[in-house]
Amino acid sequence: MKNVIAVVSLLLGLLCLVLTVEGHAQVDPAKVLVEVWDGQAAVMGQSRFTLVINNVKETGDGTWVGRGRFGFASMTDTENRRGGNTELNITSKDGEILVSFITINAKTPINLKLIGENKLEGTIGVVQMGGSLRDRKIWFEKKP
Repeated sequence: MKNVIAVVSLLLGLLCLVLTVEGHAQVDPAKVLVEVWDGQAAVMGQSRFTLVINNVKETGDGTWVGRGRFGFASMTDTENRRGGNTELNITSKDGEILVSFITINAKTPINLKLIGENKLEGTIGVVQMGGSLRDRKIWFEKKP
C-alpha cells in the first residue's frame, strides 16, 4: 500500500511539473504576431481599427521590432496594406508578450498584451480637451 501511495504521489508531482512548464512555454512573436488584426476601442466616434503586422525581427535580449500598418478599419485595405506605416516595439516580460507603438497621424500611444495567440488587449491614448491623454481600452483579434 505504501508503494502505491508513493507511485501516485510521484505521478501527481510529475503532472504538476509538466503543467507548470507547459504554461510558461515561450511564444515566438515572429510567428504569432505577423497577421491581420481586427480591433475595437472604447472611444466615441470611429472605434473600429485594423492592425496589419507585416514582419517581426528579434533584436536580442527579449526584444523585437515589428513593421506594419495601423488605421481605421474603414481606411485600411488589407490587400493594399494602406494605413499609417508603423514601427512596433515588442518585448517579453514575465512570460508576457507586450506590443507598443505610436500612431502616425494622431501621435497617440497604444500598448497591448498578447492574450493566447489570437487576441491583443490594452490601451490607446485618447486626446482630451486641453490636450491631455486619457487611456481607453482597445482590443484586437486575428482576422479569420
